[in-house]
Amino acid sequence: MGDRKIPTMAVPWILDSSTPEWPKHECGAKASNLSVLRQKGFLVPKGFALTNSGTEILLERNTSSSSRSSSSTIDIDDLLQETIQSLAEQCGRTKNTSPTRFAVRSSCALEDGGHASCAGMFETLLNVPPEKTLEAIYKVAAKSQTSLAGALELYSESNNDNDGDDSGENSSGVAVLVQEMIDCWYSGVAFSKCPLTGKNIVTIEAVEGLCDGLTAGEVTLERYMWDMGESGKKNQDQPLWVSEVATEILALAKVFGQPVDCEWAITKTGATEKFFAVVILQVRPITAIGGSSSNIIETEVEHVFHFWHGGIAPLWSRELAAR
Repeated sequence: MGDRKIPTMAVPWILDSSTPEWPKHECGAKASNLSVLRQKGFLVPKGFALTNSGTEILLERNTSSSSRSSSSTIDIDDLLQETIQSLAEQCGRTKNTSPTRFAVRSSCALEDGGHASCAGMFETLLNVPPEKTLEAIYKVAAKSQTSLAGALELYSESNNDNDGDDSGENSSGVAVLVQEMIDCWYSGVAFSKCPLTGKNIVTIEAVEGLCDGLTAGEVTLERYMWDMGESGKKNQDQPLWVSEVATEILALAKVFGQPVDCEWAITKTGATEKFFAVVILQVRPITAIGGSSSNIIETEVEHVFHFWHGGIAPLWSRELAAR
């Protein structure tokens, strides 16, 4: 960067692991929630966030030729390239064989909030190599910015009856989250409480390995119901990792003080299936929970559950999170 210096900023353009707290109003709920979990000791992917302020500066470079040649635009490009390179080096030191790839995701303050999740309304790019990450950041920022109007309308409808503190959810900016892709053994989504019945049964949906085959119809999901009742009969004969995912999702619910759902991945840490770690990719409040209903039975859950979650497949198989 020669003798040029990054301008002094009242609000930082980039937040990384050296920043203890990522405020929701500047980096969105998705990134902010993960920063909370990192501080609490949960395993989350390595990454950084380009804040609303940084995204605004980055998008200016395509508005006119003068903005593209401005010193602020040059500086933020260089700053991002340095941050991307630093993250790639961090990830490379912990990988044995697979090349470093990133997931580049939107992180709007309206996403994953307490009133509406705005699931699937913003942009995600996966398996992005470091040398193409800056371009991917710009694409995600630009496309997500165009989706903001619809998200604001959805938020307004869901928040009509709310008189409390929005905790930054009314911020209209779009941030971008860059995460290390995870080498998955299993991946999926988990709910701390059954969203259909409201019962205290952890609901876990999973596929082996990458979940992109699910949307292509190449693989079939597996569903596990982790019963929190006294009998525990439903918990028998389930894979060991199911109990670990259930334990993590219940711990997440305690952290946020309400029922949550999360996107997760399991990565092997040893030579056998007994050695693995649960990585939390995303967490958000459950914004709609059904009441107890005697006419909903487990064999019917598949179709109802997927409809509730906004499509023919779960959110994580559409948005794909970080893999």
